[in-house]
Amino acid sequence: MEVVKAYADATSSLQNLSYSATLLNAAQEALATSQRRYDKGAADIMEMLTTQTAFADAAQERIRTLAEWRSARLRLLAGSGALGRDRIESVEQGKVIAQ
Repeated sequence: MEVVKAYADATSSLQNLSYSATLLNAAQEALATSQRRYDKGAADIMEMLTTQTAFADAAQERIRTLAEWRSARLRLLAGSGALGRDRIESVEQGKVIAQ
């Protein structure tokens, strides 16, 4: 049962990782647009600050989802017996070798 839950968590975390990348890209584009508008005098400082805050929030969410995905992946590997203490470092470096 633990492996099934770990698999579901890993799958969900991977999907959230994809969504956070989309969110970060959108926030980055909005920030660039706001910067151009501000440079041309079409936007005020409040708009700039708002878009910068949104970008910072999206970047923080991306970091959180990366950590969540890595944690879920390690729980899945450990729960399935594919991961022992000696292999944690190689998993974190993306060098998992199938046994």
